[in-house]
Amino acid sequence: MEIEKDMGINASGGDDISNVSVLHTAINPFHYSIGSVVRDKIFEKMITGAGKVLDLGCGLGYFTDNLAKRNFTCEGIDLDDACIEYCQKYMRGSYKTGNITKLSFLNSSFDYVLCSEVIEHIPDERLILEEANRVLKRGGVLVATVPCSSGIFGSLFKRIGHNNVDSNSLEYHWHKGYTKEQITELLAKYGFKVIEHKYTLIFMSEIVMAVTKIFVPLFIKKKINSQANALKIKDKWIWKVYVKLFPILKAMCGIDRLLVKIMKGHMIIVKAVKI
Repeated sequence: MEIEKDMGINASGGDDISNVSVLHTAINPFHYSIGSVVRDKIFEKMITGAGKVLDLGCGLGYFTDNLAKRNFTCEGIDLDDACIEYCQKYMRGSYKTGNITKLSFLNSSFDYVLCSEVIEHIPDERLILEEANRVLKRGGVLVATVPCSSGIFGSLFKRIGHNNVDSNSLEYHWHKGYTKEQITELLAKYGFKVIEHKYTLIFMSEIVMAVTKIFVPLFIKKKINSQANALKIKDKWIWKVYVKLFPILKAMCGIDRLLVKIMKGHMIIVKAVKI
């Protein structure tokens, strides 16, 4: 398979879970995403204990894999075949291609549903939120992240890589951003009560994310239309430079931990209970 060739791994050797645990942090490009690292720290506090987790729109499985490492039973689903092929080979958890607005899972199947940067990609939010509610157990938890229109840059940087694609792209933003009040009201409409919210991507981290979204299309010579696009840049010299610089960029973004006390961010993370 093309992905196997790209990773330099011989598929004939079979799936060795011990190798996956070594490979996933080295290969998954979202290990080096400021936005992903920031979210993951918050997810660790919002998704606790044990149980079954469904990751709607799992992409390359970065968050699913991290939750599986914490002994959650994880399922990931995404429309993108390339992403699911990658996840099935390299990430912990169970993965399948599917429509996240028409899930095949039984009612009340999961303790948690994770829906990170997905709702804005769905023309009719009702479709995904009704399905999330259906597959959650009563009292189950939805953790969702959405772009926030209340940050200092508004939706300026969020448009990069999303609004320059047509509406047929998986990366298109049908909804440009939400306020805390809007996402709370939306979730309440479909049977959820928000019990916690956090702002993130306050200032420096939003700038870093914007710069990376500018450079990736330049080096892969196409518009971003899938998380799997990130796999095409890993052998480029710019990626090797970026990986070396990542600890410095991460440290620079630490200023956002202070700014969040006085500023709203460009992403809202909400924890909501099914009622």
